[in-house]
Amino acid sequence: AHVSTLPDAGVQFKCVNGMARLTGRDRPGRPTALLVNGALSIEPDARQTLEDYVLIQVNGTAKYPEGLEGALGCLQVNGSTDAYPDGAVCLDDRFTVDRVFCLRAAAGLYYAAGSVVMTDARLDAAALGAKGVRILTPTAFVAEPLLDAAVALFDERARIVPVPEGCAFVDGDARLDATLVRRWGKNLFVNGDLTLLPEDAGALGQVGRLHVCGDVLLPEALLDAFFALDPHFGNLRAYRGRLIQDRPTVSIRRADLQSGGLTVIDCAEVCVEDDVLPEDVEENLSILDCAEVTCPAPLQSAVERVSTGVTEIHQKDDRPDYGRQEDADAQCISAAVYQF
Repeated sequence: AHVSTLPDAGVQFKCVNGMARLTGRDRPGRPTALLVNGALSIEPDARQTLEDYVLIQVNGTAKYPEGLEGALGCLQVNGSTDAYPDGAVCLDDRFTVDRVFCLRAAAGLYYAAGSVVMTDARLDAAALGAKGVRILTPTAFVAEPLLDAAVALFDERARIVPVPEGCAFVDGDARLDATLVRRWGKNLFVNGDLTLLPEDAGALGQVGRLHVCGDVLLPEALLDAFFALDPHFGNLRAYRGRLIQDRPTVSIRRADLQSGGLTVIDCAEVCVEDDVLPEDVEENLSILDCAEVTCPAPLQSAVERVSTGVTEIHQKDDRPDYGRQEDADAQCISAAVYQF
C-alpha cells in the first residue's frame, strides 16, 4: 500500500497499532520513523519532539493544533487530519455536556471534533456563557428549553439541532424493541439509523413521538403503524419477511425462502444454493446493497431482478479467483507491516 525510503540505516522504526500520542516529554533522542495504524494525537508542546522524526506515517486520523502545521513536513496521512485552534481544550470527539462539566468549565474555547450533546434541560446554559465558555464543534444537539441560552456558546458555523422537549436522546444506531422503549421511554430522538424487526410491532405501538436523524429500516407490515406516529426520518426502506443484515457471508437455501420470505441487506458475500428454484427467488427473496452475489446459472436472471445496489452478480462457475497466484516462483505475503 505504501513504500517509504528512510535516509540511512541509523533510523529506528516504531509501529503503533491503535492510538499514539506525541508530547514534548517523550523525545526519542535519535532519528525515528513512526508508523501509526489508528489515531495519532500531537500535543501543543511537541514541536521539538517532531524534530527527531524523519517520517510519521498515519493510516487513520491525525489530530494536532494549528500552530504546529509548519513543523509537520514529516507527516503523511492516509485518512483524515484534524487541526484545532491553538489554546483550545480538546474534548472527546462526541462529547456530552453534563453537570460536572458545567461546574468545572472555565473561560476559554473547548473543541469537539464530532458533536456536542446538551440535552439535559436542567443544565444552566446561561451560566456557562457568563463564565466565558465557548464551544467549537461541527454539530450540537440542544434540548429545546436550553436553545435560547445555548446558542451563544457555539460558533456561528455550528449546525445546531434542537431536540424536542420530553424526547430522550439516543446516540447512535438503534433497534426499536421493547428494551429500547423500557430504557428511554416512549418519546425518542435517535441520532443514527433505526431498525425494526417483525416482532417489534408491540414496541412500535408504545411510541408517542419519534425523530430519527438517519434512515429507518422496517417490515412492510409495520408501515401503517409507523406513519401513524407522524415521524421525522431520513430515508425509509421497507422489507419483506425475515431480515439478514451486516454479515460477511450468507448462504441461502430453499428452506430459507419458504417461511415468509427473506431480505438480505448490507452483506459482503451472498451465495444462493443449488436447491433454490427461480420461483422461490422471484416470490420470496430481496437482496439490497450487498457487495457480491453468486448463484447457479439458471437463477442468475431471477437474482438480478430481485437485487438492488449489488456490486457484482456471478454464476458459481464464473466467480473470479482473486487469490490465484500466477507465478510459481512468487511468494505471497499478507501482513500489516513487513520489514526487510
